[in-house]
Amino acid sequence: MGDDEYGEIPEGMVPLSVPAQKYAVIEFRGHASQIYHVYPHLHQWVDENGYKRVSERWKLEIYSKWSKSKDHVHLCEPMF
Repeated sequence: MGDDEYGEIPEGMVPLSVPAQKYAVIEFRGHASQIYHVYPHLHQWVDENGYKRVSERWKLEIYSKWSKSKDHVHLCEPMF
């Protein structure tokens, strides 16, 4: 399976396009089971800086390192 926009797509996978959106981003390093502790800090930053969260849009967790003990993740909260 291939597609000009996405290049070669591995078997069993499908392409996904995320619509353009403004995001507040916070970096997390640690075990993924602890990510929920970070979201309140991200939400607080959005509120304190005069932005509004967009609850009906996708929130993203972008993993650049994933292991059994420590992950490196960018948490992205849509906002306007």
